[in-house]
Amino acid sequence: MADVTDRKAVKKMIDAAIGAFGSVDILVCNASARSQKPFTEMTYEEWRRVIDISLDGSFFLAQAAVLSMIEKSWGRIVTLGGISWHVGTPGRVHNLVAKSGLVGFTRGLAVELAQHNITVNCVSPGFINTERPASAGKRPALKVNPPVARMGETDEIASMIRYLCQPEAAYITGQTLHVNGGMYLGG
Repeated sequence: MADVTDRKAVKKMIDAAIGAFGSVDILVCNASARSQKPFTEMTYEEWRRVIDISLDGSFFLAQAAVLSMIEKSWGRIVTLGGISWHVGTPGRVHNLVAKSGLVGFTRGLAVELAQHNITVNCVSPGFINTERPASAGKRPALKVNPPVARMGETDEIASMIRYLCQPEAAYITGQTLHVNGGMYLGG
């Protein structure tokens, strides 16, 4: 484990994984901060914390791991987005910016790394049945509810990530895959 906002700590963690396993074949960038505050009350420090964890953390992780993947001519990188940046959520502008930035990061890496047989995709969960930390505030009310009329389960997100990491998913890259019970459809 490492603080993903600490570039040296991330490199040390990835180097340890390469030392133990020979390479890093799969990287899942899932670090996130879930604070909630109206934009007019948000401090710069709160803004930076969310951006640093989601965007800088993904950058540090991918940069530390990708040379191992290139050397092997095979790899899978999956970033974790979220439904709220697609539909808008009050009190979460910093999170929406960070998650939308991950989509650009995903697309850019997908184009750059495809020649090395490395795919890069983003999984965008909807409301998932997990415990929220107190710092995340109450679950935001979105403008839409999922047509499946229930919250998702962590296993449903994990299944999509597992699939994207399989050799059979080699033709899927640069995509944002919505696992949200149809919330992105609107309604």
